[in-house]
Amino acid sequence: MTQLLQNLVDRYKKKLLSTPNIQLTNMVLSDEVLLIPDMDSSFTRCMINKSELTDIKICNGNFDCGFFTHSALKNCIFENSSFQELNCQKCVFTNCSFIDCRFIDSEISETIFSNCKFEKGSLESSEFSSCEFIDPIFSDSKLDTVLLFTRIVDSKFIKFNKSIKFEGKFFLIDLLFPKNGIMEIFHEDWY
Repeated sequence: MTQLLQNLVDRYKKKLLSTPNIQLTNMVLSDEVLLIPDMDSSFTRCMINKSELTDIKICNGNFDCGFFTHSALKNCIFENSSFQELNCQKCVFTNCSFIDCRFIDSEISETIFSNCKFEKGSLESSEFSSCEFIDPIFSDSKLDTVLLFTRIVDSKFIKFNKSIKFEGKFFLIDLLFPKNGIMEIFHEDWY
């Protein structure tokens, strides 16, 4: 099964797919590495539906205008990848790393991020609705600028054995660096 994802990307670039985009439906993929030389249209408008991806590493991937739904991603690493205008619904990300990735104008709903790391990159102008963040790691020396206008709606943050559920709409920067001391409930490891 190795190289299946790379073969799909190659076929997409050569316009040999029966659809104009990469579609993964009811697929199980694991142990693949895609080191795309330059961020190109490799996954633009891709659809990942009812699929499982494990131990996948993608560098320089472009998931702009993509659609992820009812899928599970475990131990995946996305590095220097774009998720602009991504629509993600009812997915589970476990032990995934998003390193220098850009989630800009994305809509993510009913999705679980368990032990996921968001390092560098941007979550700018994205909305996370009814999501759960279980032991997340947000690390960046300029975290306060990359979270601009990131909205959190009716979501839950769990760190160690403590949790906070937010009802309504908040900006992520206000939750992580509040003036009212909410962050102290968790721990300084978050930032």
